[in-house]
Amino acid sequence: TPVINYQIDRHFNKLKRVYSKINKCRVVVDLIKNNTHKGKLYSVCIDITIPGKELVSKKQHPNLFVAIRNGFLAIEQLLEKHHKK
Repeated sequence: TPVINYQIDRHFNKLKRVYSKINKCRVVVDLIKNNTHKGKLYSVCIDITIPGKELVSKKQHPNLFVAIRNGFLAIEQLLEKHHKK
């Protein structure tokens, strides 16, 4: 939907401003329906390629927008660790 695309673009553009060497970003959003303990869960997998490295974040949450936010926060932390090296 346009709202989901807007949220993903907003988070990616924030990352792109801070880390300009991002070559590729792939975001996959899935709905996991058969989780007996937590009901339905949204799974967000973010795969970012930078020169010489590929970083992947996988997060799950019942709220899609929280899952997207948490996924991008995890990627941002991975980028910070890689940048410090």
